[in-house]
Amino acid sequence: MVYSYATRCVSKAAVAEHLSVGCLFGACTTLSTANKMVIESDLNTSNTLTAYPNPISKQTRVSFKLARYEARVSLDLYDVKGAKIKTIYSRGAKGNTTYSFIVDGKSIAAGSYFFRLAARNKLKIYKIM
Repeated sequence: MVYSYATRCVSKAAVAEHLSVGCLFGACTTLSTANKMVIESDLNTSNTLTAYPNPISKQTRVSFKLARYEARVSLDLYDVKGAKIKTIYSRGAKGNTTYSFIVDGKSIAAGSYFFRLAARNKLKIYKIM
């Protein structure tokens, strides 16, 4: 799993909005930011990617859910060498909506594979055997 963090100062008036999307707060470190707070946002905390059954079988269901709308999302299947086997989804995705797909495993050789979900600067990887 890859985590992305953004650290920035925000005004105290914006704290509630940032907390509502899962941001973590610390303290600003310079005097010029006395009325602001630092946020570190783990961009992947609210996003999910699951696949079952694992190991891959005749039909494997892969699902993802994002915390907020993303204009461009891609869900791909890769082999262990990093070669893309198949694009499963490549479009926009609504926030807090589960997207679910059946992957036909009959045409895939036994082995280890990775589902890779990418959206802007967010990335999740799910290993299946």
